[in-house]
Amino acid sequence: MNIGFQNKNKNQSIVLTNFPTNVEIKELHNKLYEFLRHFGNVIQLIYKDESDKNKSYAIVRFDNENSTNNLRFSLNLVPFLGSYLFVDKEKTIQLIMPKCEYTIVNEENNSNILEITNIPKEVGEENIKGMFERFGKIIHLDIVHTQYETVTAYAYYCNAAVAKKTKRKMNRANLVK
Repeated sequence: MNIGFQNKNKNQSIVLTNFPTNVEIKELHNKLYEFLRHFGNVIQLIYKDESDKNKSYAIVRFDNENSTNNLRFSLNLVPFLGSYLFVDKEKTIQLIMPKCEYTIVNEENNSNILEITNIPKEVGEENIKGMFERFGKIIHLDIVHTQYETVTAYAYYCNAAVAKKTKRKMNRANLVK
């Protein structure tokens, strides 16, 4: 496996937890929106209030990945209503969908190499292979780490037909169901 570094990430969503329990939901939602606006343009904010307040969470979607990452890197520095918010990695991973593209495209689209971006770094090489080998054998897999919370994988399939089928089935698919 080769490891590299690149600046690719299309993840504009994040799931936050650890909200103060002494604030009414509407007030919490409004203050959370104001808090998040300091990091970028919020295009979606959904607060899920669970019966056990410790399990409540918010899904936040920004208009760009830089805002998401600015928030991620600032969470342990800037408190929200006296509490430090946390990223719920498991729920955030469920929001991330991979993007599959051919790395070499010729007139016949006969590439056997698939570039798979936007994979959560927590998934790991063996799990990536397991998910993307469902449609055919991967003969080689390169993993490239991004500066954010994702990796890019280059999957070398045994032939172009397998790469095409994998692209068709896995592009924008949920990795965690």
